[in-house]
Amino acid sequence: MPQSQEVVEGEKAEFVCSVSKDTFIVKWMKDDKELEKGDKYDIVCDGKRRILVIKNSEPKDEGAYVAHIGTTRATADLFVLEKLRIITLIKDTEAKEGQEIIFNCEVNTEGAKAKWLKNEETMFESSKFVMIQKDNVFSLRIKDADKSDEGNYTITLTNHRGEHAKSSGKLTVKGEHIFVIDSTNGEFDVVVCLIFV
Repeated sequence: MPQSQEVVEGEKAEFVCSVSKDTFIVKWMKDDKELEKGDKYDIVCDGKRRILVIKNSEPKDEGAYVAHIGTTRATADLFVLEKLRIITLIKDTEAKEGQEIIFNCEVNTEGAKAKWLKNEETMFESSKFVMIQKDNVFSLRIKDADKSDEGNYTITLTNHRGEHAKSSGKLTVKGEHIFVIDSTNGEFDVVVCLIFV
């Protein structure tokens, strides 16, 4: 009887069953279609063992696989665990001094742990930096932005299988400067400039 399998996306999966005679033929089926040896599947006869190999497993390969031996049939399920992948990358951001900035990063699976870095140094939660996770979305909120907040922000993610993913974005903060210009007619003009440094 083949045993149900759980594999990580990209790995191979193998279903094995034993027959009582070397001459017995096993037909492997999925979704009522007979599977054939090729790019996706390998079908191996090794003495009294019959093996179905599913190469480079993908989520679409999940489901029930059936081994037909004459009138006898045996079923086993394949479960494919998705590799950790970032769906929404952090974007480069420009903001004015005093604004609140939010960096968002979404991943494809639950259970990931996040670490935020600024210029490659680990960040810690504070009244200035708030780190939030809601479902598969990780957010870094920077309150009351100023020039000292400029830099490269990176999120590194790790899951329980030790897979890693990361995304980075640059923050630029525009300083606001006020210039008062004395005009010739005795009035004052106020000019507000946003300056990139």
